[in-house]
Amino acid sequence: MAFFGKLFDRAKKPDIKTLKKARDLDALFEAATHADWYTRYEATLALGEMGDESVLPNLIARLDDEHKEVRNAAARALNRVGGTRAVRVLAERGLLIEKARGTHIA
Repeated sequence: MAFFGKLFDRAKKPDIKTLKKARDLDALFEAATHADWYTRYEATLALGEMGDESVLPNLIARLDDEHKEVRNAAARALNRVGGTRAVRVLAERGLLIEKARGTHIA
Protein backbone atom coordinates (compact mmCIF):
# COMPACT_ATOMS: atom_id res chain seq x y z
CA MET A 1 0.00 0.00 0.00
CA ALA A 2 2.86 2.40 0.75
CA PHE A 3 4.04 2.07 -2.85
CA PHE A 4 0.72 3.33 -4.21
CA GLY A 5 0.79 6.20 -1.76
CA LYS A 6 4.14 7.31 -3.19
CA LEU A 7 2.75 7.14 -6.72
CA PHE A 8 -0.16 9.37 -5.80
CA ASP A 9 2.09 11.81 -3.91
CA ARG A 10 3.96 12.49 -7.15
CA ALA A 11 0.72 13.57 -8.77
CA LYS A 12 0.27 16.16 -6.00
CA LYS A 13 3.34 18.21 -6.92
CA PRO A 14 2.41 21.86 -7.27
CA ASP A 15 2.53 23.55 -10.66
CA ILE A 16 5.15 26.18 -9.94
CA LYS A 17 4.65 28.04 -13.23
CA THR A 18 0.95 28.49 -12.52
CA LEU A 19 1.59 29.57 -8.92
CA LYS A 20 4.24 32.04 -10.08
CA LYS A 21 1.96 33.50 -12.75
CA ALA A 22 -0.83 33.89 -10.17
CA ARG A 23 1.68 35.36 -7.68
CA ASP A 24 0.36 32.92 -5.09
CA LEU A 25 3.01 33.46 -2.43
CA ASP A 26 1.37 31.24 0.17
CA ALA A 27 1.32 28.28 -2.22
CA LEU A 28 4.92 28.98 -3.27
CA PHE A 29 5.97 29.13 0.40
CA GLU A 30 4.38 25.72 0.88
CA ALA A 31 6.00 24.36 -2.29
CA ALA A 32 9.39 25.55 -1.03
CA THR A 33 9.09 23.00 1.79
CA HIS A 34 7.81 20.14 -0.39
CA ALA A 35 9.38 16.68 0.08
CA ASP A 36 10.68 16.69 -3.50
CA TRP A 37 13.93 18.67 -3.79
CA TYR A 38 13.27 19.79 -7.35
CA THR A 39 9.91 21.23 -6.36
CA ARG A 40 11.65 23.13 -3.54
CA TYR A 41 14.26 24.32 -6.04
CA GLU A 42 11.69 25.59 -8.54
CA ALA A 43 9.63 27.28 -5.81
CA THR A 44 12.74 28.96 -4.40
CA LEU A 45 13.66 30.32 -7.83
CA ALA A 46 10.10 31.55 -8.35
CA LEU A 47 10.07 33.31 -4.98
CA GLY A 48 13.31 35.07 -5.88
CA GLU A 49 11.81 36.28 -9.13
CA MET A 50 8.93 37.90 -7.25
CA GLY A 51 11.28 40.64 -6.06
CA ASP A 52 9.23 41.11 -2.91
CA GLU A 53 10.95 41.41 0.47
CA SER A 54 8.12 39.42 2.09
CA VAL A 55 9.77 36.27 0.66
CA LEU A 56 13.02 36.83 2.59
CA PRO A 57 12.25 34.62 5.63
CA ASN A 58 11.43 31.69 3.35
CA LEU A 59 14.52 32.20 1.20
CA ILE A 60 16.72 32.49 4.28
CA ALA A 61 15.28 29.20 5.57
CA ARG A 62 16.11 27.53 2.22
CA LEU A 63 19.80 28.38 2.81
CA ASP A 64 19.75 25.45 5.25
CA ASP A 65 18.00 23.03 2.88
CA GLU A 66 19.37 19.49 2.72
CA HIS A 67 19.88 19.72 -1.04
CA LYS A 68 22.75 21.77 -2.48
CA GLU A 69 20.82 23.03 -5.52
CA VAL A 70 18.05 24.41 -3.31
CA ARG A 71 20.63 26.18 -1.11
CA ASN A 72 22.30 27.65 -4.21
CA ALA A 73 18.95 28.80 -5.60
CA ALA A 74 18.15 30.46 -2.26
CA ALA A 75 21.46 32.35 -2.25
CA ARG A 76 20.93 33.54 -5.83
CA ALA A 77 17.34 34.54 -5.03
CA LEU A 78 18.41 36.51 -1.97
CA ASN A 79 21.04 38.31 -4.02
CA ARG A 80 18.35 39.13 -6.58
CA VAL A 81 15.80 40.41 -4.05
CA GLY A 82 18.41 42.37 -2.11
CA GLY A 83 17.61 44.64 0.79
CA THR A 84 19.48 45.19 4.01
CA ARG A 85 18.39 41.94 5.66
CA ALA A 86 19.25 39.77 2.63
CA VAL A 87 22.65 41.41 2.24
CA ARG A 88 23.42 40.97 5.95
CA VAL A 89 22.48 37.26 5.96
CA LEU A 90 24.43 36.56 2.78
CA ALA A 91 27.46 38.48 4.04
CA GLU A 92 27.40 36.57 7.35
CA ARG A 93 27.46 33.30 5.42
CA GLY A 94 30.03 34.45 2.88
CA LEU A 95 27.50 34.15 0.04
CA LEU A 96 27.19 37.76 -1.08
CA ILE A 97 27.78 38.10 -4.81
CA GLU A 98 29.60 41.29 -5.69
CA LYS A 99 28.94 43.06 -8.98
CA ALA A 100 31.70 42.52 -11.50
CA ARG A 101 33.89 45.54 -12.15
CA GLY A 102 32.77 47.46 -15.20
CA THR A 103 29.19 46.18 -15.19
CA HIS A 104 26.39 48.65 -15.44
CA ILE A 105 23.04 47.82 -13.89
CA ALA A 106 20.27 50.27 -14.59
